[in-house]
Amino acid sequence: MAPVKCLRGLILGLSTVSMGACLGAGPRTSTLGSEASTAFTEGARLLQEGRHDEAALAFDRAAEADPLDLDAWLAASRAHAGVLHVLDAKRCLERAHALDGKAPRVLDATVEVLIALNLGEEARDHLRAALEAAPPDAADLVKLGDLEATLGELDDALATYERAVKLDPKLSAAHERLGHLHARAGRTAAAAQALNRAVINDATRRALDPVIVRLAVEGEDLEVARTALGRMKIGNEPEAASLALGALLAGRDNLLAAVGEFERVLNRLPDHAEARLALGQLLARAGRYDDAEATLARLKPDAPRFEEALGLRGELALRRSDPESALLHATELTRLRPDEAHPIVLRVRALRALKRHADVTPLLDAGRKRFPADDHLAFLEALNADDLGDEARAVRLMETLIVQAPRHAAALNFVGFSLAERGVRLDEAETLIRRAMEQDPDDGAITDSLGWVLYQRGRLADAEVQLRRATELDPDEAEIRFHLGEVLFVSGQREAGLALMRSATSATKDKAFHARWTARLKQLRQKRKP
Repeated sequence: MAPVKCLRGLILGLSTVSMGACLGAGPRTSTLGSEASTAFTEGARLLQEGRHDEAALAFDRAAEADPLDLDAWLAASRAHAGVLHVLDAKRCLERAHALDGKAPRVLDATVEVLIALNLGEEARDHLRAALEAAPPDAADLVKLGDLEATLGELDDALATYERAVKLDPKLSAAHERLGHLHARAGRTAAAAQALNRAVINDATRRALDPVIVRLAVEGEDLEVARTALGRMKIGNEPEAASLALGALLAGRDNLLAAVGEFERVLNRLPDHAEARLALGQLLARAGRYDDAEATLARLKPDAPRFEEALGLRGELALRRSDPESALLHATELTRLRPDEAHPIVLRVRALRALKRHADVTPLLDAGRKRFPADDHLAFLEALNADDLGDEARAVRLMETLIVQAPRHAAALNFVGFSLAERGVRLDEAETLIRRAMEQDPDDGAITDSLGWVLYQRGRLADAEVQLRRATELDPDEAEIRFHLGEVLFVSGQREAGLALMRSATSATKDKAFHARWTARLKQLRQKRKP
């Protein structure tokens, strides 16, 4: 009965408090004068000093000196139970019951003693019987629920706590216990509500608020979460709770609810910069690029975090295939943040999208001199070399970047795919691509590279698996569809393969890819093999 043993120390501590309460309840009467009182006082002192055996003997003397003193018998039974004197503890309890078995403190002592003696089931049965014999008390129901929970009888405990809160809706202890049981059973919304009620009834329990917020967010009870956050005083404004709640929801990928929280703030305060930026970031994350841009565009230049919003607008413009706007935002951001690398990175990306390669090189050269350790600029320098047709230099720059940043997934993938495309050093190519995949396992381009290197190594079935997954991850990428089509064609699925390769060739807007794939299609149809 290990759970009961775990509770033993708690109950012994409570019994010490109970005896202290008996001492402070008023003058004690004794039929034999001061002898019983002296012995009782000595027992209390010895108990506080941790000398339980001696305390038990002192309380025995008090009870023998005044056999009608209920408190002496109860104190003696508790002390004997504390040192596991089972027979003596039960003997003293029997005397107490004979004097007044219906007294509440006799019931309390009986339960405590039985638990201290590792007789938890007997304690539970005794308490149940007492509660059935008289109108139940809410506090006693909590004690019974605690016993049932300790014994692992969770359904019974839940029902008992519910009886307690029904009997006394303001009993915080019962609400708290009920909340913890609901949480244990995975009923997060019910748990948050019960714990919230405990705090409402007893402000000293506000340490529960972070737990309430977590459970309420998990259970999607946003009103309770907002209430608990408001009590936590996480900011100097009323909207702080909604901002914090929105961030929590976003962290759990509950984007719709998170958007609702930020919009809640903006409905009241349209110029609230924090909420507007957070909403823009969330809409961008959800792929709603136009909505994100419209949201961020309303931020005024003198607003807090305007520059951060400007950078995000540049990113959004690139995603919306609007490199001209991206370049405008990046240029303004460079003016506002001249000592940062990110605006230069954004400008280079916009210029590459505009195919203004003559402007990219001097900008990159200046950026690399100012920020030689910046991985983003190093990566763009390698891509620019590739744009200019110097693939060998691009690979060398990417290899240097991998030494500088061994977990740079895009650089690992670039070098690995370049080797696979040329059909050389295929062991090394696969190793590099798998290292990239460890960093970003759900990236369609990296998954495509893995499929392609497996194809180059003759592992057609494995290549098909990876390329099919790549098309699921990035269904709009024509190059992935062409790769899958070639694998299917070579594997004997000629018609399906041809359809995919023709579709990819028609879809691409890149003239170089179109020419290369058209030639490859012709070669495959003639030779029926790569």
